[in-house]
Amino acid sequence: MLKRMLSGFAVVLFVATPVLAAKMTAKEECLQGVADVRDMLEKGDPRLGPKTEAQMTELVEIATHLCEQGNFRYAESLLRIARTTMSSE
Repeated sequence: MLKRMLSGFAVVLFVATPVLAAKMTAKEECLQGVADVRDMLEKGDPRLGPKTEAQMTELVEIATHLCEQGNFRYAESLLRIARTTMSSE
């Protein structure tokens, strides 16, 4: 029973993974995501301290580089971290 349940979970995970990973597929989309996060940073949030702001700026720079290299999945992950951090601070 447990083996059947785990194999069913593995199939669902295997099928869902490409869908979840296929969000950013073009350089333009990726760079637009970078621009959106940069805009959030430039507007400034008084709740963000200087250390957090510096870290978010560094994440955006790395994400920009990843977009240029075509590593959209990793760039999207970094942008998601930056957005989440800025919205939760």
